[in-house]
Amino acid sequence: MAKQYNWLAFDKGIDFDSYTLKKGKQTLHFEWSNWFEWEIEGDDDVIQSLIVSFQLSEKTASKC
Repeated sequence: MAKQYNWLAFDKGIDFDSYTLKKGKQTLHFEWSNWFEWEIEGDDDVIQSLIVSFQLSEKTASKC
């Protein structure tokens, strides 16, 4: 894990949370808010791999 929302924040995991994962040159950024639910940003090839691995539908995995 390269970065996360401050674990001391009073709203961590309730109103907002975020994590950034890095492996080599690949980066994935996960962010959650009670307005937008989860958003995942990253390289297209990594996102496509997640879609296939977890059998996500196009409706679930739309680009931001």
